[in-house]
Amino acid sequence: MLPSIGIVGSGLRIRTVYGPILTRLSHAYTLAGVTNRSSEAGKSTAEMLHTQFYRDIDELVVQSHPDILLVSVSFAANDALALQAVETGLPCLLETPAGTTVEAIDALLRTSHRLGNLVEVAEQYHRRPMERVKQMLIQAGAFGDIVAAYNDLMGHDYHGFNLIRSYIGRDVSPVSVVGHVQRHEVAHRTSSSESPQQEEWWRALIQFANGAVGHFDFSSLSYGSALRWERQTRFYGTQGMGHGDELTEVDGDGTRPLRIPLERRIHNVGGMEVLAAIAAQVGPETLVWENPFRDVYFDDEAIAVADGLRSLTSAMTDGTALDYGLSQARIDQALTLAMRHSAANDSVNVLLQPF
Repeated sequence: MLPSIGIVGSGLRIRTVYGPILTRLSHAYTLAGVTNRSSEAGKSTAEMLHTQFYRDIDELVVQSHPDILLVSVSFAANDALALQAVETGLPCLLETPAGTTVEAIDALLRTSHRLGNLVEVAEQYHRRPMERVKQMLIQAGAFGDIVAAYNDLMGHDYHGFNLIRSYIGRDVSPVSVVGHVQRHEVAHRTSSSESPQQEEWWRALIQFANGAVGHFDFSSLSYGSALRWERQTRFYGTQGMGHGDELTEVDGDGTRPLRIPLERRIHNVGGMEVLAAIAAQVGPETLVWENPFRDVYFDDEAIAVADGLRSLTSAMTDGTALDYGLSQARIDQALTLAMRHSAANDSVNVLLQPF
C-alpha cells in the first residue's frame, strides 16, 4: 500500500505548493485527510484535495490512520501543533521553522527521541537542483576547502544560514555570531502605498570551528522589489569559487580560472520537458546530479519542496539518514536568534554552545 499523508494546516502553502505537488505524486502517496483550526478553511482545503476534513490532529490520527503527518501552519501556531504532531509518534514533515525558539525545537527533539519517530524539516533552499550540484562539487573537492560563504539577500534568517552552511559544511559547527540591523527609508513603493518604504537590513558574521567565515545579508525588500533586484550566494575555496551559478576552478599552475561547464539534461514526460539531471565537467571528469523526480513534471522549486518528503519516506523504508532533520534546523534557528540578540545589544559577539 502507498503511504498516506495527514495534513495539518490549510494555509496558502498547503493549497498552492503542497496540494499540486501531492496531486502529481498520487502514484506514490495517498491523502488521509486534513485538519485545521478553522473548520471553514479546513473543509475548503479538504474538498480541493478530494479528501476528508477532521476537527483536530487526534481525530485525524485515530480515524484515518495516516502513515505521515505534514505540518504547515502559521508562525503563531507552529510550536504547539508541531509538538502535538510529533507526540503522536508518527513520522512527521515539519515546515520551517521547525520551532520559533531553540527551546521549542529541543522539545521536539526530546519527544522524537523518546518515541523513536522520524522528524524531517522541509527546508528547501539547499535542496534546489543548482544547490545540489554545488554541494556535489564541493564534496568532490572541486573547489578545495571552503574558507568563506556569503548569502546576498537570497534567503531570510534560517534559510540564508542554511545556504551558508551548505557550502562550508553542515558538519562544521558555528562558534560565534555578530549581528547588525540597519533601518532607513528608500525609494521603493508598493501598489497600495505612495509614501517611501522603510528597509530593514540584517547582517551577520559567523565564525566556524574550522576557521571558515559566513557572511549573511538580507533585506526586507529582497523579495519582489525593483530596488533590490539581485539575489545570490557566493563561496570561496582554496582551489575555486562560486558566484551565483557561475562556478570556477583554478588551472593546473594556478594562473587563471577555469569555468566549470554545467549542462541541464532535459527529457520528455507526457509531452512536457522535465529536468532529468545536471552534469558538471570538472577537468576530464563528468559529475552528474540526477533529479529524483525525473518522471514527474516539476519545476526546480517543486523538486526542492518534494525532496523533503522524499527524504522522510526514504528514511522510513530504507533506513537512510534524514537529509536535514531537527538537529540541523536547530542550528539554523539558533543562528537566527543569535544574530537578532547581537543586533539588539550593540553587535556583541555571541558565543554559541557546541552543537
